[in-house]
Amino acid sequence: MRSCGYEAFSSDGGDELGMQVGTGECLVCLYRRSPAIANAIAREMEWERRWERD
Repeated sequence: MRSCGYEAFSSDGGDELGMQVGTGECLVCLYRRSPAIANAIAREMEWERRWERD
């Protein structure tokens, strides 16, 4: 499940790569982003960033 897109995410931590992907919960739809999901999203963002440079 992905978040609803509202900017009501209550973050209680961050990803391991420092990509500013927070762990926590959406205050609207109650979507919960675990550390594993935050890290996966951050790795995908880093891959896309590096891909664009090459």
